[in-house]
Amino acid sequence: MNQETLLKTLLDARLRLSAGMWPVLRDTHAIEDIFQVTLLRAVHEAESFQDEEHAIAWARVTARRLAIDHLRKHQVRARVIDESSLDLLDAELDRRGDSALAERLDALKSCVEKLPPRSRRIVDLRYHRRRAGQEIADLLEMTVDAVYQALRRIHLALRDCVERCLENA
Repeated sequence: MNQETLLKTLLDARLRLSAGMWPVLRDTHAIEDIFQVTLLRAVHEAESFQDEEHAIAWARVTARRLAIDHLRKHQVRARVIDESSLDLLDAELDRRGDSALAERLDALKSCVEKLPPRSRRIVDLRYHRRRAGQEIADLLEMTVDAVYQALRRIHLALRDCVERCLENA
């Protein structure tokens, strides 16, 4: 496989590959960094890939290993889902395809934008800035229990909103 075809293949599969790293890292910046490293490594291996499927499978495994190495290197204590569950997730992502994933991601972004400002702030602190419940509580002058209750309500509201968006699409 030539480098140009390989890069196009992996860039087209970017959402799927990134979604496969999310359960391991839960950090969009780290996922992007690892995706870039995976692309660089793939370019050096381009001639060894038989076809697009082989390249994507290789990238998926490489990205997952890099993600786990990232956690170890940065001494992040995270629950990593067992390998067989990650394989099931990868199979489901392959089955659904990139367009369905992109549609769901667009719906989620739209729904997050519709949240009240305080809820958006909680989402930002928790998922973008990776703050713990106690830190969020301190920053927003809330109890930890109130933060977790708010997150639960936000999750439910986002789930319902995304489902409505996808039904209407």
